[in-house]
Amino acid sequence: AGAPAFGNTTELGQNYPNPFNPRTTIRFALAESARARVEIFNARGQLVETLLDREMAAGAHSIDFNAERLASGVYFYKLTESCVGCHARYAGHRFPGYAQPPQATPAHAH
Repeated sequence: AGAPAFGNTTELGQNYPNPFNPRTTIRFALAESARARVEIFNARGQLVETLLDREMAAGAHSIDFNAERLASGVYFYKLTESCVGCHARYAGHRFPGYAQPPQATPAHAH
């Protein structure tokens, strides 16, 4: 799959591949230089991992998520952007699919 076409806004792209086993890539863009945080949540809404929490330049970025140590299931991710002189902005949640340990029966969300 090609990289998403991000504009001059803060955006959160769909992860790829989806579903995944056990690695996937999350793409996002920042409208301006800012502190970016990418967090992973389980289906109960509990934070299971912070993938990124640092200053980043404006533009398109990607980060790899390795769910090898997590149980099979549906996980959500959220991008939070904050910069000097602006309010924190949330790009939203996405449904990244399934994290399946090797040789596991696929989990299906119904």
